[in-house]
Amino acid sequence: MRKIFKILVIALALLVGNVFLWTFMQDGLQRHCINKIEHGKSLNAYEVGSIYTIHLGVCFVGCFVAPEFTKESIQMLWKHEERVWHSDFFVREDLIRNRGRIGLPYTWKNLRIATALNGYVIRETPTTYYITDTIQYPYIHKSTSFFNLFYVNEGLFNYLQKIGLLHPYKFTYIAEK
Repeated sequence: MRKIFKILVIALALLVGNVFLWTFMQDGLQRHCINKIEHGKSLNAYEVGSIYTIHLGVCFVGCFVAPEFTKESIQMLWKHEERVWHSDFFVREDLIRNRGRIGLPYTWKNLRIATALNGYVIRETPTTYYITDTIQYPYIHKSTSFFNLFYVNEGLFNYLQKIGLLHPYKFTYIAEK
């Protein structure tokens, strides 16, 4: 039992170390992989596994800031049709007033909603608000910096979509008035 515990601790330490290596070095391994993708080359198993681990790490860290983002991103791990959730986390006067497709900046005030719903559409009935969007990773050439601390290039997650390891889908949040 002790031996299994030691192996698990070592595996977890290697996993965490790998995520730090990939996310805290802005022009390191992520840039190398983006260059390979841009030149039509395939990534090796270590690179694909590391990117997948970064996705899971971002989901884990995101659960403390934006649990909706985590829920949406975890759902990308398997194929399914549209998802529907009941939640009122997005019901804010300034957002409801500006119905339509809206993107929010990543500020402390907007962080929870911006990460979960960047580029959403609000619809309204007399009793309900609806937000519909598609969760997917676009191909982005430059890294997104989070608080100038760590970097993630969503183009890497786009690659995982193309090889079938992440699955985009449509979702709807419903909130009663």
